Amino acid sequence: MIRGAGFVGLGLLVGVGCSSGGAAPDGGGGGDGGPQSDLGIDLPVGQDGPVDSTGFEPAPLPYFYGTCSFGGAASLVPTDRGQLPYGLTVLATGLPRTVALEVDATNAYFATSSALMRLPLAGGTPEMMVAGVAPVVTAIDDQNIYWLDSGVAGRITIMKAPLTATGAQPTMLASQPAGTNGRASQFTVGGGFVYFSADNTIWRVPTEAGTVQTVSTTMEPRGIAAATDAIYFTEFSGETIQKLSVTGTLPGTPAFLKLAYAVPNAIVLTGGDLYWDDWFGGMEYLPLAAPTTGHRYGSDCSGGPCESRLRAGGPGAIWASEPNDCGSIGRVNHDLSELMAGGLASIGGIAGTSTQAYATTSLGELLRLDP
Repeated sequence: MIRGAGFVGLGLLVGVGCSSGGAAPDGGGGGDGGPQSDLGIDLPVGQDGPVDSTGFEPAPLPYFYGTCSFGGAASLVPTDRGQLPYGLTVLATGLPRTVALEVDATNAYFATSSALMRLPLAGGTPEMMVAGVAPVVTAIDDQNIYWLDSGVAGRITIMKAPLTATGAQPTMLASQPAGTNGRASQFTVGGGFVYFSADNTIWRVPTEAGTVQTVSTTMEPRGIAAATDAIYFTEFSGETIQKLSVTGTLPGTPAFLKLAYAVPNAIVLTGGDLYWDDWFGGMEYLPLAAPTTGHRYGSDCSGGPCESRLRAGGPGAIWASEPNDCGSIGRVNHDLSELMAGGLASIGGIAGTSTQAYATTSLGELLRLDP
């Protein structure tokens, strides 16, 4: 079912990572009965925090905050409150539980644990693209959707299907032995190749199919971003960002690019800038044209690990995390990292375009924001 409404917005610092305390979600003090949901609108006195010493009610939060708090039950984002911060909009409800999400100008493409489906952003009914598969993570280009499939035990299987597929059989691009350390393979698409990994080995295969090439065998990536001429990846042991040229002889040797503030994890490349998150919930960006510069935006995450998921979107990147099993969505760019919506149901997948951010939740919502 497709539904229209307003979504809510942004504000504040990167925060809401894995914080073990802090102010109530509605910004109120100890006299308002504890954390309450804040819908980004000015509620009557007593519902949105105590009246201050001047007799005025506190200003509403600049971002949306739902009902989920410290493991409490989540509710659907309301569709009857008018315009919510940052244009938060419910595009659909009643969707199956998703593990990944992609979006283009026309459709949302979402993966469940056993299928790939398509939903028009303008409204309609979800369509089955490919059934009987086991997607873990996805990516798209102009023609196809690609995914890492877990359907064959002990193997990393890379599959693809056309974005126009309906009830189609997928094409297998690669199948390699899975890693031995129990950690997930890293996966991305860029420069006409699908890149994926197991342990210290990074491979690539052409998106149009072909021979699997070994790209690197020296370091285990925790995240990979791909350009036409190079890949960039995060690694654990030295807490660094590495660059590896893919235009020469492969396998190649990575080169040190940047020391991260803490163990770096997810990484994306967008608009000539790298963005990554770290163990403590912080967000960093690095302009490739000036790799000695850049900035880190901290968070109130404590205790670690507090890694977020990260995707290119808006003028920078968008992130999602699940503090206390509640979903949060935020944005990061050159100037800031801040929360757009919190207190949501846990996040299934996030995706972004140059102007908008999208997310699915465990309650079957497809949400849109304007970062």
